[in-house]
Amino acid sequence: FALVSAAASCRAVDGVVAWLGRAGRTRAWVPAAAAAGLTALLVAEPAWRTWQFDRLMATADNRVVAAEWIAAHVPAGSALLTTGSHYGFPWLPADRGYRYWVWDRREQIYWSPEDDSPRPEWVLRQEHALSADQPVIATWLAEDYAVAWRFDAWRDAGAPAVYDRMDAFYLPYAGFAGVSRPGPSFTLFRRVR
Repeated sequence: FALVSAAASCRAVDGVVAWLGRAGRTRAWVPAAAAAGLTALLVAEPAWRTWQFDRLMATADNRVVAAEWIAAHVPAGSALLTTGSHYGFPWLPADRGYRYWVWDRREQIYWSPEDDSPRPEWVLRQEHALSADQPVIATWLAEDYAVAWRFDAWRDAGAPAVYDRMDAFYLPYAGFAGVSRPGPSFTLFRRVR
């Protein structure tokens, strides 16, 4: 589609420039100026989108930001559950000895091979259009947990961001308003009961 659209745009510019060139009353520089102006109009939006994407790619990924904060503030050896897609998990250091909870598809439960408590101490919830929670998470969070920290990668800016569902960058290719860095947003919850 993009190639067809680009080809059609080029033909349109070429047609306008040729028409101006054939018009006997135009100055010699008018077709060249029209070609330059129309081409600039055609590339302005894709150039702006590319600049926005590159600007965001140059910022620290929110998975790194969250991992650094968690490593500094969540005690070593804590029981931790991360919701959502494994592509969205923060890259936590292995030397912290966290006891991870995982989803068992067959039994339809979260559990940890290293922790026998009924629920983990910490839940890191991914918040992104490409991530989803198991239904039990909402119940747990409402009953036993309080917000400990937020890691925002985006805020609602009205216009929806457009994501490639197969892209592990978690960065839109259109609709950048409100996006501050790659990666999903996170809310870290601590068990209080």
